[in-house]
Amino acid sequence: MCSVSSCSRKTRRWPLCIFYGMLNAANVNSYIIYKENMERVGNRQIILRKKFMLQVGKALITPWATSRLLLPLPRSLQFLITTVGNIPSPGSAAGSPGTSFSDSRSALL
Repeated sequence: MCSVSSCSRKTRRWPLCIFYGMLNAANVNSYIIYKENMERVGNRQIILRKKFMLQVGKALITPWATSRLLLPLPRSLQFLITTVGNIPSPGSAAGSPGTSFSDSRSALL
């Protein structure tokens, strides 16, 4: 199963190779457990392994990405994190709805 869909990347650092191997093994094992549990319950709608792998990956990076958005980052990186992770940006909740950035700056001038 690991050879069909793998999260491994080409790297020269051996600790990363071991880490990717552990991720692959954990992914295969968790999918087997998920599949067996769904069959035992009688649920016929078992998601494909690739979609399962994407959901697990997103669940693993979401807490990191939300904490990363609180740090000062370039706008391009903030935009990338919010679009890929489907996470609302903290700056959008800070301002009142309906006021633009130019309106809020005009009071300072």
